[in-house]
Amino acid sequence: MTHGTWCMAHGAWCMVHGAWCMAHDSRHMEHDAWHMAHGAWRMAHGAWRMVHGAWCMAHGAWRMAHGAWRMTPGTWNMTHGAWRMAHGAWCMAHGAWCMAHDSRHMEHDAWRMAHGTHSEFTRSLSYV
Repeated sequence: MTHGTWCMAHGAWCMVHGAWCMAHDSRHMEHDAWHMAHGAWRMAHGAWRMVHGAWCMAHGAWRMAHGAWRMTPGTWNMTHGAWRMAHGAWCMAHGAWCMAHDSRHMEHDAWRMAHGTHSEFTRSLSYV
């Protein structure tokens, strides 16, 4: 085989090998590009999930605070209502005691006036 023939055969082999390498490299590059794109999508998706999670936590905190705020007037009303009922019960008991005590005083005063021993009553009679 002459040197020129060997060179042409070797060049042909190199072209075929180069074509295979280019095809194979393009497969690798496609695969790498897919991985890069998929990785970028996963990072973007992770970022979205973090933002969404932060929003959800903030929204939940707002809802809890709003619920607490909405319960506050009811809690105050219940406490105030309980105080008013207790106060009313005390007032009724006190009024009952006063009426009973007053009736005892009135009975006593009536008895003393009837018997003429009530000093204010007898004093008032002396001015008539």
